[in-house]
Amino acid sequence: MADLTQEDLQAISDLTCEQLQVKVRPHIHYRRLRSGGRASYRTGYASVPRWAADWGEVYLVYYTLHEVAHHIHRETGWNWSKVHSSEYKAIEDKVLALWGLKIERMKAYPKHIYHNGQLAFTNPRHR
Repeated sequence: MADLTQEDLQAISDLTCEQLQVKVRPHIHYRRLRSGGRASYRTGYASVPRWAADWGEVYLVYYTLHEVAHHIHRETGWNWSKVHSSEYKAIEDKVLALWGLKIERMKAYPKHIYHNGQLAFTNPRHR
């Protein structure tokens, strides 16, 4: 299991937003959730489920950045019908690249995650 803390994930979020020079600063809420995370625009929270750590540190960082990308996308005029649109995916790719990550998508979520060009994660649900 990854040893990253909520504070670590918050620092990743803050540094990402700072590097991209965006106004939004999501508050990372790293907690036990049965399902997936959420980007709550009303509260400013990005919920990251603790189970994501079971899939490793690279996946946990990806998951955090995925939720941060939703907040950044919202800042650019996003609407509910385009949650994982091509515009969102372009933002997500830019966010991930800051951390040396690149994903091979199934549809919206990763089949594989590469870190600095090396395969670092294969989704166990899609082998």
